[in-house]
Amino acid sequence: MTDDTRKTQFDSTGVAAMVGFTMLMAFNQVLVKFVNTGLQPVFQAGLRSALAALVMTIFVYAMGKRYTIKRAYILPGLFIGFLFGAEFLFLFIALDLSTVSRTTLLFYTMPLWMAVLAHLFIPGERLTPVRWVGIAVAIAGVVLVLSERLFSEKAGGNLGWLGDVLCLLGAAFWALLALTIRLTPFGQASNETQLSFQLVISAIILIPASVMLAIIAPDSAVFGPLIRDFTPLIGGVVVFQVVVVVCFGFSAWLWIVRHYPATQMASFIFLTPVFGAAFGVLLLGEPLTFRLVAALVMVSIGIVLINRK
Repeated sequence: MTDDTRKTQFDSTGVAAMVGFTMLMAFNQVLVKFVNTGLQPVFQAGLRSALAALVMTIFVYAMGKRYTIKRAYILPGLFIGFLFGAEFLFLFIALDLSTVSRTTLLFYTMPLWMAVLAHLFIPGERLTPVRWVGIAVAIAGVVLVLSERLFSEKAGGNLGWLGDVLCLLGAAFWALLALTIRLTPFGQASNETQLSFQLVISAIILIPASVMLAIIAPDSAVFGPLIRDFTPLIGGVVVFQVVVVVCFGFSAWLWIVRHYPATQMASFIFLTPVFGAAFGVLLLGEPLTFRLVAALVMVSIGIVLINRK
């Protein structure tokens, strides 16, 4: 398949890529939360971007390829790099404040915001009445899971509500990033160029931000020192994140964005909060409340309806 090939429907390759991507991204939430015990969340996000940019560069040149950075790529690339950095800043902090189950559910409402943006800005991807119903059902699910904070703070501590808000902000920034790739010349760049650009810009933003936050709020439970309780195991997990999650997983995501319809991605991305809830319960022993299950069902139904023709 060439870079210019674009499908009108998901084929077997696209289905396999999306299912694998959603499972990997759900598992990544567990990894991020674990690494947060050893590294400040913002510093972890910036360090991961910096190391992944280095690995990507080595890989690109080892394969005999070269980055192609045209003048038309620069401005949208800088904007996309900012969105990428903000997206993961919000997500990594949220995982420090809330459970993997809640965080994954709220963060992967991205298809809702993407569907609305596609309706407004991408010809041929307008929302039908059925899809609007899907958005309403999914939003009701989000409201349901958010309302749980009114009755209990056990899921995320006193700042659990902030984690929920940051998840939704991260989802919105992710949707805006995907839209920008679709609508600007930067979308014509190779997957390696797109990802490396995002990684470099986000690292330039996040690492200084983490240092500044450590200085400004040294005793903060969220920020504080860059190093918390770093161990060799945490170091190994960071390496896995850099090589498998970022370099392989995000490259696969960019390839999917380039080749398949934005609204149809929603039929598969809803699997991520399902996997995330399962991983949270099985690996971290997180509680699976009735409200969370009901919200998960509502968001999943809503996302499926969004994909209805």
